Amino acid sequence: MRGVWSGIIQFGMVALPVRLYGATEEHAVRLHKIHAADGSRVEHRRFCRAEGREVPYEEVARLREARRHRGAAHRAGPGAPATADDHPQLTPTGSGAVPARTDG
Repeated sequence: MRGVWSGIIQFGMVALPVRLYGATEEHAVRLHKIHAADGSRVEHRRFCRAEGREVPYEEVARLREARRHRGAAHRAGPGAPATADDHPQLTPTGSGAVPARTDG
């Protein structure tokens, strides 16, 4: 592992070389969902309720509900498929930064 910082700490006439390392490493942990009763794995399928069949990934689209996205253009009906034109309207505004407060 490569050091994040290196330097020297000095106590009078004694100098100690110091190297700082990160305390954590990122590891990919894969968790599978299982049925608690028997331990078998759970499937996640794309299933069309209207046709009663499994739908291939290429036929799946996203649904934008008009009442949840007030800034988006409203279309007829309770929801409408989201398109690439809707993307700028659906992205959040602002930097996401939280202002810091200091109490004197």
